[in-house]
Amino acid sequence: MKIRTSTSRRPQVYALITSLVVMVLILVNILVSAQAADWGYQLSQLTRQQAHLEAANQMLRTDLAKQTSLTRLSSLAPTLGYRADVALLQLTPVSTVALKTSAQP
Repeated sequence: MKIRTSTSRRPQVYALITSLVVMVLILVNILVSAQAADWGYQLSQLTRQQAHLEAANQMLRTDLAKQTSLTRLSSLAPTLGYRADVALLQLTPVSTVALKTSAQP
């Protein structure tokens, strides 16, 4: 009497499919991790650039405010009795200017 042995390949196929699925998941994990690291690096670069641009923007706003204030001040200076020299950032009373120009030979 012969004993029949089952030579079904079903367990081997299931094991092969399971191994392939695990390998694919590991590969996807590696790729996603690398991409996430790249995104993090790019985000830090953009954050640094944004901080630099905000600082430069603030400096430009301050400079513009100074120029606007100087322009406004120099236009008001004659009505207040001063002579404005915006190039030297200096206000001189008109009476002092008159004295200096009259004292020169």
